[in-house]
Amino acid sequence: MSFAIHGSRHGFTEGFGMGSSDGSAIPVIGSVSTGNMNTTVTNSMGPDGITWANCGPAVIDQYGNVIVITEDNAGLHWFSYLNASGSTWADGAVNENFLIRGAMWLDQAHGYIHVLWVATQANGGVIYRRYVITYSGSNITAIASDSTIGTRTNVVLDDGTGMSSYEHPNLLPLPDIGGTYGALVASWSALSATGTEIRSAMLVMGANATAGQTLANWVFPVVSDTTGLGANTAPAVGSYSKLYSSANHTDHLYHGLMRHAVGSHANDLFLVHTNGLGSAAATYSWRRATWNAPSSKWSSGLTTDTTICAVQRSGTDTGYNLKIQLIGQPSEDGNGTMYTGLAYWNGNALGDTWGVARVDASGTLTIADLHNWNGVSQGGTPSLYPTGDVCVDPATGYLIATWITQTQAIAQVFDRNSLTSSGGTLVIFNAVFDIPLITRFRVGSPATKTGFFGRDAINTPTPPYHGRWATVQWS
Repeated sequence: MSFAIHGSRHGFTEGFGMGSSDGSAIPVIGSVSTGNMNTTVTNSMGPDGITWANCGPAVIDQYGNVIVITEDNAGLHWFSYLNASGSTWADGAVNENFLIRGAMWLDQAHGYIHVLWVATQANGGVIYRRYVITYSGSNITAIASDSTIGTRTNVVLDDGTGMSSYEHPNLLPLPDIGGTYGALVASWSALSATGTEIRSAMLVMGANATAGQTLANWVFPVVSDTTGLGANTAPAVGSYSKLYSSANHTDHLYHGLMRHAVGSHANDLFLVHTNGLGSAAATYSWRRATWNAPSSKWSSGLTTDTTICAVQRSGTDTGYNLKIQLIGQPSEDGNGTMYTGLAYWNGNALGDTWGVARVDASGTLTIADLHNWNGVSQGGTPSLYPTGDVCVDPATGYLIATWITQTQAIAQVFDRNSLTSSGGTLVIFNAVFDIPLITRFRVGSPATKTGFFGRDAINTPTPPYHGRWATVQWS
């Protein structure tokens, strides 16, 4: 592994109780437990068996049970879950067809799973649906459509008129806004022949659990925009905001979205995204939407877009040509600094690279390589993507990162101040692997472990694949 830091260093005060850069105990990870999820669905997965990293594809309920969106080799989407009281994964009975991928949020207080799905234009475009969890004591026994408690939620936010395709759904929970049932911010990439937009709509549910079933309740979160993509290309929602748009494009605006919880930008939205161009012209950028408390929106507007780096940072990029799709979900530390995992080409010697971009409250940017493939990530057999994930561990404040090699999936801890490694690498999946993802929450009983999940790639390029789950112990 090769490690390098690019950009300026910026110090800040530790905001967590365990382990820090001030000389106190440094946390380490070990005691790996790993294996196949071993359900009907996860033993027969397609290439997108686990949804992408940008939208946080796993949730945890109030009892410590973990839920993941999974896709079988026939293209059906399911919910697979692991009860904290056991070690066996199970599949929910409900499945959804004609969809591409989804982003979800679990309302723990009421047992509802909210999902923003993207589909082909012919199958509805961008769709909001809701699901209900059934429990026996603290164990999940079923996950079903909310048709079991009334009218099924099935609201088309973007109907596909005049568009080419949709991608990268995000669904942000705002449980502290609007009252009993909180609020949601949905975002997605919309591509047409004339341009591309990151579109966004906000739902405030308040005391109305079924508010999302009414299209008119989905409204603009920043300012009310009109599409610049031409006639008959507006979304189905009555009002929406463009978080970024481009008329000069060849691809989607892949993106991750997160709300600041702390610091001087508390409640602001943090957006990291691509520029709609492929190959050597592609770049990563970030911007914020500024919260306006009196309006309960981000109506103070969007900041100027700021470049993080080019996807081809230097050299001649002959590596995996869809690195822009691998953009991660932002993760925040205790001081309001955001971190996002990115794939890029860092010169011909280092080649395909998995790295992290850090943006602090002042806008200071630092980029660090976490793993270099020393050439093309697809140079071996099977042909693999430069995939990984990065997040802040909620208990220690250290960064935990994962990435694949040609034969394994690796985890490592990093100091978030210096972005240097803290301890050695740890093998979490000793198999050909793809799309390793990290839980944004601790798991286990007691909750002292981090979870990792994804699918193997042992049959690449021919599915089916197997869903795998691992935990590592912090000490």
